[in-house]
Amino acid sequence: MKTSLKVNLLLTIIACTMFPYIVPGGNNLYAQKKTTLYYFYGKDCPHCAKAEPIILNLARRYQLNLEKFEVWYNAANRQKLVSMAKARGKNPQGVPTIIIGNAVYTGSNEAKLEEVIKQNAK
Repeated sequence: MKTSLKVNLLLTIIACTMFPYIVPGGNNLYAQKKTTLYYFYGKDCPHCAKAEPIILNLARRYQLNLEKFEVWYNAANRQKLVSMAKARGKNPQGVPTIIIGNAVYTGSNEAKLEEVIKQNAK
């Protein structure tokens, strides 16, 4: 009976130490929360149309949660942009604008978008 108890105890210890590695996303005991990328745009804005596929691609590549907000025709979304930018010490300059972490970037330059995302993605 003692051997059976030792084997069960050993198996339990092995299972507990392996658990974080066999559970999807479980390389530690606490799953890491994804960073959110907030994308503010205007309907029919040509700059936003240029930026959107770049932003979608970068969000996938860096495994970010993406939240999109149309601000030209939606006052609540516009207020969200203003308040989020001000909370980071910035005044919104127009669209397209992304907010990630403490960064606020307005524009559609792919290299600059990626740099801002890279610096602020966890």
